[in-house]
Amino acid sequence: AIRHNGFIPWDDDIDIAMPRTDYEKFIWGYKNDIYKVHSLDNDPNYLHPYAKVEDTRTLIEEEGSTKNLGVFVDVFPLDPLFDNPKKCRRLFHKVNFFRILLVFRLLTAQYFPRWWKRMLFYAGKLMLFFIPKRWLVKRLDCLAKSGNPDARYWGMFAGCMVYALIEKNDIQNYELHRFEDSEFQVLKNYDHWLRQIYGDYMTPPPVEKQTSVHFFNSVYWKD
Repeated sequence: AIRHNGFIPWDDDIDIAMPRTDYEKFIWGYKNDIYKVHSLDNDPNYLHPYAKVEDTRTLIEEEGSTKNLGVFVDVFPLDPLFDNPKKCRRLFHKVNFFRILLVFRLLTAQYFPRWWKRMLFYAGKLMLFFIPKRWLVKRLDCLAKSGNPDARYWGMFAGCMVYALIEKNDIQNYELHRFEDSEFQVLKNYDHWLRQIYGDYMTPPPVEKQTSVHFFNSVYWKD
């Protein structure tokens, strides 16, 4: 939104974040005949610590997914953490450890074309075989919600793989910003948030890195 005033030309999705209290109201309260909310709380077969809103008229076959959904938008919870940044970082490392285990459980061998990497992959899979995927997701969700509700710093620990903190006051202050042909609310202090994650976020990455992070085999309308 800030750099392109719309979609990133080489990307293919939108991510939305909201404070945990609003997030929980949304996943339980949003009802629509076409768009369906999937979350850890309302779908026993769902394996992510954040929600997805799918278009039920469509279907995506996505690598690394245990459940094929329709075209979707990710919705992430913003959680209160602690007043001490060092304590926040320790929690992030703990969350990231379980996230790596979950990603490893979800990956398939085709991500490792070299034989020796594939052998290591199978060895790791065997070691983690008896750890249920659902347990890992619940552990991630529980850790993300383990902060102090009145904390100074907040973070998107449940779904984001990058360490970044935002102050509580910043979450309560928004401004409208152009996105394609509409305007939407963004954090008023977006510069602080974006610089933590991307550094010089106004400079596009090199051409060879301008690729999507998703692996879709096919996307199509249902009959």
